[in-house]
Amino acid sequence: MLVFTFLAVFIVFFGCSALTELPRQYLRFYWMYPRYFVYYNIYTPYYLAPLVEYNISGTISWRLFIAPATGLLLIVWLLRVASKSKKQRKTP
Repeated sequence: MLVFTFLAVFIVFFGCSALTELPRQYLRFYWMYPRYFVYYNIYTPYYLAPLVEYNISGTISWRLFIAPATGLLLIVWLLRVASKSKKQRKTP
């Protein structure tokens, strides 16, 4: 019970105190950074931007073929994983 009380007081203090504002910002940044990195540094320039450019101006670039190539590689990888799992199940 003492641990629960200490944890509750710590959470309230950490969440509401002006002294812990900077650590809260760092915690939020590092918790959300992987999502922002994937969206803004991978998805937007290599998947979204080429499709938008193609739909607006008809420009075909090498980045336009990344999405289908990634999809094909994912299908091949999933088929390989599935075939390996079937082989492992057959030999008990």
